[in-house]
Amino acid sequence: MKIKSLKIILGICLTLLPTQLQVSASNAATALSCVNNLTELATIERPEIQVCPGAIFDIEFEDGVIIALPDPGFETTYSQINLDGSEISHKVGLSSEYILSIEAVENSNSHSSLIDNPEYLTTLFTDGGGDAGLGDIGCLFSTYSSSGTRFHGTFNWYYDPRGESSPRALSRILDGLGYWQTPVNRCDGSTFSTNFKAKYLGVSTSKQSRVGATGCTGPFDGQNLVSWKNRGSTSLLGATCRNVNSNATRITEADIIFNTYWIDSYYDQEDAAACPRMEYLLANIAAHEFGHALGLEHVNSSTRQIMSTNAIYCTLDKPGLAPGDYSGLMQIYGLDNSNVAI
Repeated sequence: MKIKSLKIILGICLTLLPTQLQVSASNAATALSCVNNLTELATIERPEIQVCPGAIFDIEFEDGVIIALPDPGFETTYSQINLDGSEISHKVGLSSEYILSIEAVENSNSHSSLIDNPEYLTTLFTDGGGDAGLGDIGCLFSTYSSSGTRFHGTFNWYYDPRGESSPRALSRILDGLGYWQTPVNRCDGSTFSTNFKAKYLGVSTSKQSRVGATGCTGPFDGQNLVSWKNRGSTSLLGATCRNVNSNATRITEADIIFNTYWIDSYYDQEDAAACPRMEYLLANIAAHEFGHALGLEHVNSSTRQIMSTNAIYCTLDKPGLAPGDYSGLMQIYGLDNSNVAI
């Protein structure tokens, strides 16, 4: 996705064109070396967008996602899982030298890789076609994508139950986290002991989520929070905001939300096999968002990994890590403390 326009909000809106960031005010006409406030006029060539120390503003992408300007030396990533397979990852970074970086990457939803797979075609003809006869499509792929960042130490997190689908929701969220804590390849049953550690610290209704109404707009408070918010009738099921330190290797905070607009679409009972066709496994949605929190990115939806770009109905979905998810976790966190990839 190209950023056709982008707004920086400081009481009024600024527009970022593909080649320039333009800041205008009626009483200013002097070019400045950095973006500070709207009483000044500055035209800054991308990608060297210099921000003045102490400046505070929001970055608004043309699709409505808003990310607050990070602290110097940090980067904020906003990712979401959709019903329709479309996905755009948004990133805003501010270097320790106050250079602003902005990125919006669109992930495609092509199924051509399935059609080109001989094993897929053999199964297709043998079983008569259709997803019902294909078994676990995710077992045909070992695709993963790493952000290059990871948690160091333990991922300690709180849960805000307000708006949850039912009192069973936390159990399914813990199930989804368990995919990563005690990884099992759902296709061949292989396991390994991972360095990714997480600890549930309990219920809290006083913590603030970084995930706002339109993106990563809340304050970073150093606390990892899983909560529920009404994000309206968009195709969004879940979203994660991840904060990264200055050398872009350590994740310092990750907040996750589930969209309460689709509250009746989350299947949160224990028996995944009994899930009705038009619902989604909450454990898998949670696992997807925790995957972002620990440093994994999206892969193509056709690969049917936990980290695929879109959710599918639970009658076609499979609980647990597919080979790509499993390999990605191993690559990032390794088998022991002497084998950790950064």
